Amino acid sequence: MNNWRERFLTQHFQGREFFKPEWCGEPTGMDLEKARRLCAEILEPVRERWGAVLINSGKRSAAHNASVGGAKTSDHLYLGECAAADIHLPAGSAAMRDAFVTLASISASDRRWGQVILYLRADGDAAFIHVGLPSARHNVFDRTALPLVSTYEIIASQGKRVTALYTDGDAPAYPWKG
Repeated sequence: MNNWRERFLTQHFQGREFFKPEWCGEPTGMDLEKARRLCAEILEPVRERWGAVLINSGKRSAAHNASVGGAKTSDHLYLGECAAADIHLPAGSAAMRDAFVTLASISASDRRWGQVILYLRADGDAAFIHVGLPSARHNVFDRTALPLVSTYEIIASQGKRVTALYTDGDAPAYPWKG
């Protein structure tokens, strides 16, 4: 791929934000297209409403994914139609919570994501949001797979644990709300 690092995938996001050589090596044309869709359908709308969006993690190699404790079938591996990014909003924890709730509340017919997961620090502050494209594993194509919406609490000594998990039809339970 010629000059993929400097190529803008959309107005505000470049290839280098998703494909760091130490994370995944060179992206394929399909990887770039999936990242472009992720930007256009999820990240640009988030940026428009909450301001700057920083990419903490994009595509990962299997080795890098294992080293950071990622799931063996993580959408960060960009296998099949899957693609994901972990994002941080410099606007702060409240903005990340609001973005998560807003994304999680989008009706199924308007949804452009397959996963949205809010990671929380042990003190309850939002650390980052994981977003992934719809796939056969997570929603939309045949409507037999459910979207994944959850919150995780990051506990330094124990990794992470689910604090709330729900799919369509379940009432969302947000740990920072009474």
